[in-house]
Amino acid sequence: MQKIADDAKLSARQVYDIILSAPPPASGEHTEGKAGGGLGWKTLSQFCADEGIALEGARARLAAKGVNAGVGQTLREIASSSGQKPYELVELLRAKP
Repeated sequence: MQKIADDAKLSARQVYDIILSAPPPASGEHTEGKAGGGLGWKTLSQFCADEGIALEGARARLAAKGVNAGVGQTLREIASSSGQKPYELVELLRAKP
């Protein structure tokens, strides 16, 4: 933290106070930069849009593997409910059919 403070020409205490003053995300809100900060925090809909994958095709591919996925669920939620890791879902969704 001292390096950040030095670079910003602030005291370490000022940097700490700035960090503490940041508002927390609204309950249930998924934002980039959360713990992990990876693809697991994206909803299936967001992931498919970003990757250029047809949403219904992605849902069908997941369903064929026994994975029930809602379009508003995060990849992390989907993975957790199916006993997988988010990266495993990403690999499945990115794989060529």
